[in-house]
Amino acid sequence: MSGMSEQHEIDPNAIYSTGELTEILGLTDRHIGRLVDEGYFPGARRSSPKPGSKRQIPGTAVIHFLEERTKAI
Repeated sequence: MSGMSEQHEIDPNAIYSTGELTEILGLTDRHIGRLVDEGYFPGARRSSPKPGSKRQIPGTAVIHFLEERTKAI
C-alpha cells in the first residue's frame, strides 16, 4: 500500500493523533483533518470542544479506513 510504512502496525485499542497518522499513513495533517471531518474515521473526535483542539482517532477507525481504501484500489 503506497504511503503506509510496513513497520507501522495499527493497534485497534490505541487512540491516534493527527500527527501520528501523518507518519503512519503518509498524508498531511490537513488531509487527515478533512478525512476526519468527512467521516472517514468513525468515532474520531476532538479532545475538547475548543476549536483547534487535537483530534483523537481510534485505532479501529484507522483499520476501517485502510480496509476501505484497499477495496477502492
